Parts: sequence; structure tokens; C-alpha cells
Amino acid sequence: MGTQVNGRRRIPNQEKVTAEEDALSQVAREAEARLAAKRAARAEAREIRMKELERQQKEEESERFSHPSRRNTSPSDYSGFLGSSSRASSRASSARASPVGSRTASTLSAATLASLGGPSSRRGSCDTSFSVETEASIRDIKDSLAESEEKYRRAMVSNAQLHNEKAYLMYQVDTLKEDLGDMEERLWEAQREH
Repeated sequence: MGTQVNGRRRIPNQEKVTAEEDALSQVAREAEARLAAKRAARAEAREIRMKELERQQKEEESERFSHPSRRNTSPSDYSGFLGSSSRASSRASSARASPVGSRTASTLSAATLASLGGPSSRRGSCDTSFSVETEASIRDIKDSLAESEEKYRRAMVSNAQLHNEKAYLMYQVDTLKEDLGDMEERLWEAQREH
């Protein structure tokens, strides 16, 4: 009789343990499903952030390469403009110095030539010195312009590198935060189960 009573008592205990195990396994499955859903959502958000960062980086690079190109067209333009202006000024000075005087020299008297000779020669020397000074200042402007453009280019490259490093570090921080959140959730689930 005593053995039968003990046997009857063991069966409800086993059913109770089985029900608890089923409930715990159900809770664990639900927790794993929630964790998987959170991971999928985080992965999707991470991918969206990376695409957004890539899009911003491409836009900034296109702006950097488009605006400086408009600004930096100045050396060749300036050189062409300055070269054409210097050629035009030299042609004008040579036209003032030689052809008109040679054509009119035969028709002028000696006194007129004597009165006009001095000022014309002085004017020619002034034109020559002015053209030399102008060419020197043009060369200085070209050199300073090229130096400024080189400094600007280096600064833009350095700025782009810093921006890329910042985006990469921000991505790493977000990834580490997500990993930490996953580990905390796993630890909490493990503590709750035990």
C-alpha cells in the first residue's frame, strides 16, 4: 500500500516538472525569437546607416571635385589671359615704336625729327621698363596662385581623410554598442533561466 501511494505521488511531480520545462523552453524560444528580430532590425538599421554614409561621402566628394574645378581653372585661364595681354601690349608698343615713325620719317623735316626724336625714344624706354615690371609682377602672381592652389588641394585631401576616419569610427561605435546590447540581453536571459 505504501509503495502504491509513493508511486501515485511521483506522477504529479513528473508532470509538474515537465510542464515547467515546457514553459521554460517556450519562454526561451520566445526570447530567442525576440533577440533574432532585434538583431535583424539592427542589421537593417546598420545597413541603412552605411548606405547613408556612403551617399553623403559621394555627394561631398562630387562637390569637392566640382567646385574646386571651377575655382582651379584659374592657372591656365590666367596664364592664357596674361600671355595674350602681354603679347598684345608688346605688339602695341612695337607698333607705336617702329612702323608709324618709319613711314612718317621721310615726310618730316629735320627740325621736326629733332623735336620729336627725344620724347619718342624716352617713351619707348618707359614702355620697355613698364613691360618688364609687368611681366615680373605677373610671374609673382602666377607663383603665389599656384602655391595657394597646392595648399588648398592638400587641405581638401586632409579634410576628406579626416571625414572618412570619423565615419568609420562612428560606425565602429554603433557596432560595439549593438554587440554590448546583445550580450546584456543574453546575460539577462541566462540569469532569468537559472
